[in-house]
Amino acid sequence: MTKEMFSEKYLTYKVMVFQISYAYLRNIEDAEEATLDSFMKFYKSTKKFQSVNHEKNYLIRVTINTAKDYLKKIKALPLNEEVHGVYDDNGELDKHYVWAVVDELEGKYKDVIYLRYTADLPYKDIASILKISEALARKYHEIAIKTLRELIGGNYA
Repeated sequence: MTKEMFSEKYLTYKVMVFQISYAYLRNIEDAEEATLDSFMKFYKSTKKFQSVNHEKNYLIRVTINTAKDYLKKIKALPLNEEVHGVYDDNGELDKHYVWAVVDELEGKYKDVIYLRYTADLPYKDIASILKISEALARKYHEIAIKTLRELIGGNYA
């Protein structure tokens, strides 16, 4: 990949990669660092892509794996720590609270939620990235939403 091609890819995907990194890491500095690492891994890759969509899905997978590696390295807050401010000033559920609850989901459900709502991917692409069937991606999403509703205690999810 030439530097010009890489620059074009970076400009095209940098926001998406940052959003995915931030969804996992919940820290701007860590997400920025993970974003840069993801792009470096992408740049160094010798993988040949069949299509633009294949390339994008590969970059998403690299980003998820990089973010998960970062999570292993940093100390996260305990999941049972009390979350203050469940509702924002408008009486809506606080987004940070909702994402904290998402973080408590089992990995496969959490991955589907992150890809669906931070990368805005269709089930077909989610299935491709996670190497599962599209039907299973939909089922994981359904289970995740049901679990979130139970954990949050309402129909907000």
